[in-house]
Order: sequence, then C-alpha cells, then structure tokens
Amino acid sequence: VAGSVIFGLYAIYLVRAERRELHAAVEREARLLGRTLQASIEHALRDRQLGDIRDVVRELGIVDQTVGVAVYGPGGDPIVTGNSTGGDARPSATGGSWDDVAAQALRQRGTVLRFAPEGGLDRLLLAMPLLSDKGDVMGGLVLDRPLRDVRRDLRATIRGVMSSVIVFVLTSTLLGVVLGTVYITRPLARMVAAMRRVRDGDLEVELDIDSRDEVGELSEQFNVM
Repeated sequence: VAGSVIFGLYAIYLVRAERRELHAAVEREARLLGRTLQASIEHALRDRQLGDIRDVVRELGIVDQTVGVAVYGPGGDPIVTGNSTGGDARPSATGGSWDDVAAQALRQRGTVLRFAPEGGLDRLLLAMPLLSDKGDVMGGLVLDRPLRDVRRDLRATIRGVMSSVIVFVLTSTLLGVVLGTVYITRPLARMVAAMRRVRDGDLEVELDIDSRDEVGELSEQFNVM
C-alpha cells in the first residue's frame, strides 16, 4: 500500500511536470511564429502593402490551417483575418476574444499571451504590437493556436503513467501473495500441524528448518522445546 501511494504521488508529479513542459513548448512555438510574422507584417505596414499582409496570412493558412491570425490597425479594428478554425474569424473564448487580447497588446505596447481557459489546454492566444522604426504603434497581431495535439500528448502521458501504476500494483500484490505463501503461510501451517501432533502426545515431531529468517528461528526453537 505504501509503495502504491508513493508511486501514485510520483505519477501525479510526472503528469504535472509534463503539463508544464507542454505549456512551455507551445508557448515557445507561438512566440517564435509570432516574432516571424511580426517582422514581416511590420515591414509590409511601413511600405503600406496591405496585399503583402494578406499574402503572409494566406501562406500561413497553407502551412497550418488550424492557426487563426488577425492583423489590427492602430485603433484596434481588424484589417486582415484568416485561418480561423470553425470559420469564425474573431472567435470568443474563455479567457478573452481576439479583440480583447489585441486591445491589451496595443495598450501595453508588449506581448500578451493567454491560455484559454486560464491555465488550460483549449487554445493559446498570442497578441503582439506592430511598431514602426520610430517605435510608433502601427497595429497589432493576434495568433490563435488550438491545442488539440497538446491535449492528445498529455492524455497519452496520463495513460502511460496510469498503466505503469496499475502494473506496479498488480505485480507487487501478486509477488506479495506468492512470497507470503512460500515464506510465511506454508511454514506456519506446518508449525501449526506439528503443534497439534504434540498436543496429541507425539513428542518426537520435528520441523524441517529450510530458512534462516524469523520463521526458521521459530522452527528451531520449537524443535529445541
């Protein structure tokens, strides 16, 4: 039981550690993609090439159709949207909509990253400001990455950990039963049978001593008695 409890606690620790690592990995991936798009779109905005922005969004849709993208103007109005799962260009989700995170990024002039729902693994929202060479805000960029693959990996980890715990419990239980029968139950049963023979008057009975543990010592003392 103690071993099962310890193993179970360690399994919980492993699942939580895996969850943190998946959070960190998908965050690094989103930030890398965001910085790449940020540089391209800022360059297009400086040259007033709106068609180039649409091309960038369209190319991203060819590479990964699950990632939603929105480019906002300095006033917080969407300029270009695309690649949104489910066909909704500006979905609302627990933890905020695209417009919410875009407005926050523009207001803070910095990157905003949210897991929706908070701390969960439904989707990741990343918003970044788009700045001119002088540091003026030209607009904002929002990425919306669904996390179905991350949830799938986490479920696989949980199944693997739970399988290990179950195998450990079954193996240790079976091993305990077998060893208990061989080293404890059977020797004590022979000792009980010998005691009954002594009680019936057979004082010549002796127990075979085939171990040097506590049961063997008890058998030896029985023979001496």
